[in-house]
Amino acid sequence: MENIKYKKYLNITETKKDHLIDLIGPILAYEEDLLFSFKCEKAQIFFTNKRVILMDYNDNTGNSLDITSIFYSRFTLFRLQTTDRFKTDNILKASIGNSLELDFSFTQTESLLQISELIAAHMK
Repeated sequence: MENIKYKKYLNITETKKDHLIDLIGPILAYEEDLLFSFKCEKAQIFFTNKRVILMDYNDNTGNSLDITSIFYSRFTLFRLQTTDRFKTDNILKASIGNSLELDFSFTQTESLLQISELIAAHMK
């Protein structure tokens, strides 16, 4: 049986995607567009029209970077949990097979429903 890895991202805030295109641009595929970008304490999260890209900074200097790329078609389950009419503590949980579980805690984002629709459109 595979070990399940958990990745938890707390207090995620939306950022302007134009500011981060230099960071993410080199790893985007042909005809892949950056739709949403977010940041939290030690990570950047990008949602494109094809996948989610997680950039985790592994040390305090920001020099060590771990990039995880997951195509939406690999998602086997996702759950959306909101409180206070999409103002605070919006949670998106996703499972990718039996190997990875993601837990995102968004703060004040209206993009969460659009992200959920994006994931649902690509799930098989």
